[in-house]
Amino acid sequence: MLEEIGNNMSLVHRILFFLFLLLTPLFSADQEDVGQIIIPFKRFGLEVGGCSFRCNKVEVWSTLDKGLTWKLYSEINSPSSPIPIKVSEDGVYGMKLVYFNNKEMTGKRPVSGDLPSVYVVVDTAKPVLRVNSNKADGIITLRWSCSDKNLSKKPVKLMKLNIKNNEWEVFREGLKCEGLLSLEYNHKTKYKMIAEDLAGNESQKNENSIKIIAPLKL
Repeated sequence: MLEEIGNNMSLVHRILFFLFLLLTPLFSADQEDVGQIIIPFKRFGLEVGGCSFRCNKVEVWSTLDKGLTWKLYSEINSPSSPIPIKVSEDGVYGMKLVYFNNKEMTGKRPVSGDLPSVYVVVDTAKPVLRVNSNKADGIITLRWSCSDKNLSKKPVKLMKLNIKNNEWEVFREGLKCEGLLSLEYNHKTKYKMIAEDLAGNESQKNENSIKIIAPLKL
């Protein structure tokens, strides 16, 4: 369920939605691909991008079923950007703005079958990352898998602690959702693995949280 919130959007998020809503006239009812943005929070703002200086009202419409049904979220008189939006749960929200100039509608209200201007994919869940390891004869073998609704094809990276400055550095990146690595290891070596989804949510496992299994059957 959508509900209006306070106007506390960051500049970056305002710019992103402004760019999407500027493209609203390019979307037609027979277009299959609608732009989407994936965000890791339940609050965002919609820029009033298609409103001229005479615009005195904006209607915000939303759909949860890809345009099959539409719901009027709010009517904003004397609109200013951004229009604050809050959703109660993760999901895919189709959004469309309808503008009014002196009480005359400049577009049309969405009906069943119409596509939104943009899909907002709200994903606040961290990826599930599982890592097992085995240490033997100066070698550590890592076997991992991760899962999430919004993963890229290569969402995993391996970090290694730089003992000189005590900072984590990328050791391997662009790793697939499932894999296995065998690396040199000594008592000073420390690794951690990170999985990041397309919304920017991260899960990580360091050696203290990696399950040790022995022997590791390859």
